[in-house]
Amino acid sequence: MASAVAVQELSTAPPEKYILKDGIGGIDFPMLEHLGLLTSSETELEKLKLAFSSSGYIQ
Repeated sequence: MASAVAVQELSTAPPEKYILKDGIGGIDFPMLEHLGLLTSSETELEKLKLAFSSSGYIQ
């Protein structure tokens, strides 16, 4: 079984489904601009907002 380092060394490009810091490569996904447009409870919206803000998607 190959280790993660060995697999990484075999490729010259990142996997196509990765989102890169500089925006090149990866998959396109729609931006969620206004959490209030969702039809969920306030608690669920707060959980979603916390998850996105802690991962850097929204500030």
